[in-house]
Amino acid sequence: MNIKLHTPKSLKSGSGLANLKQFLMSVVATTISIILTFGTAYFVDKNKKENEKLEIAKMIIFDMDQTIKKIEGNDSLFNSACQTQLQIAQNPASFDSLKFGIIDAANIGLIKFSETTERVFSTSIETFNTIGNANFVDAATRFYINRQAYKDEIISGISHDLGESSILTSPKDLFDFNLAEYRLSHQNFLKLMKQHRN
Repeated sequence: MNIKLHTPKSLKSGSGLANLKQFLMSVVATTISIILTFGTAYFVDKNKKENEKLEIAKMIIFDMDQTIKKIEGNDSLFNSACQTQLQIAQNPASFDSLKFGIIDAANIGLIKFSETTERVFSTSIETFNTIGNANFVDAATRFYINRQAYKDEIISGISHDLGESSILTSPKDLFDFNLAEYRLSHQNFLKLMKQHRN
């Protein structure tokens, strides 16, 4: 018993329904192809943007951590220089033997920060759009503003004051150098930057 299946005449090649069937298959295939192409591109682009966001955030956080580490390193320099200044104030006769201890304050004026990440962050609106987190952008902006103020007020101020004075030749000039005020400003800047980092 052989069973033969016959294609209805309406679907044989050359008929109107066969052409319609072929047209519909082409439309469906094209639609699926477009969906796959653009869908894949969307997910690849979305993944790329997430990776960029993560990389930029890591760079900024690393830069913040390095800045805080350098500024915390200045704590010991401030403590040492202030201690020397206090010892000389208590015993002015010890000026000649202790005066070089104040040189630690000069080392504070030598600190340098890498500005590469700050430039990448602050020069492109695209960076803000990529990060997408307004709170993070605000905290990073405030951090960099405070870092610049620290450079202007503390680092440049100490360098200028030490360059203009003769603190190593005269106890009076040493006492006129207001190291305690710089130290207090330093601690306030450090506290602010740590808050913005967190």
